[in-house]
Amino acid sequence: MTVSKEIETYIGDLRDQLNAGAARPPKGELLERANAIELVWPEAEFPADRPLADQFTKALAAWGAKVHRVADEAEVMPKIAELIQAAEAKKISRFRCPRLDRFDWQGGLDALDLEWIMPTPQEVEAVGSVEAGASAEAGNFEVRRAIRNRLAEIDVGITDADLAVAHTGTLLFRFSAERSGLINLLPWTTIAIVWEAQMVRTVEDLIRYLGEVQAGEDWPCNTVFATGPSRSADIDLTVGQGAAGPGRVHIVLIENGTPGEYGVAD
Repeated sequence: MTVSKEIETYIGDLRDQLNAGAARPPKGELLERANAIELVWPEAEFPADRPLADQFTKALAAWGAKVHRVADEAEVMPKIAELIQAAEAKKISRFRCPRLDRFDWQGGLDALDLEWIMPTPQEVEAVGSVEAGASAEAGNFEVRRAIRNRLAEIDVGITDADLAVAHTGTLLFRFSAERSGLINLLPWTTIAIVWEAQMVRTVEDLIRYLGEVQAGEDWPCNTVFATGPSRSADIDLTVGQGAAGPGRVHIVLIENGTPGEYGVAD
């Protein structure tokens, strides 16, 4: 998206006020100005007649991720096996969820002699828990550290996504004890399985969809937008990959069929 003059003015005014030592503008004023900004998606940048899957593939390629398009679910496991072999992975993990449970993981990957590291929901919750004061006993800390260390051995994490944005190549994840963000963030390589039916055109469409269609759902606070490999320039302003997430990202995009729960086409 091209940054509009409205956004530049809004951010510039806020920066000038803060630099001048002025008090932060009231929250209501900030929200009113932010809501008044109209997001403009240049037609030349994203033609309306361009297929969503094509734009999604192009956007992710710009971020260093690769999209592997398959016709249907029958082609997913051979592609996953190919990617795992290319990564020379020995230890893998995946989300525990209905969308992924439908695939034959043991049969499809049995020839690769892999070790599955599958944290239980209780282990995931233990790693994410934060006890305060005296309740943070040494024993609990050691248990959590042991679980984290075991999960850090995962070479490839396999996930699904809840929604995808074609214009930016962004995936939306709703992490939970069964769909642990650790499986997405700790391995150097992640493979996300996405159905084309889950795709919306722009971030604006995604926000509108979540507000209108999914408004009645209990969304977890750990909802994450991810676009391509992890990038950071915190050290010496030098961009590096994999510091706070996966360094290599593959998306297996299923062109036909529906994902089940939460799919846009449901």
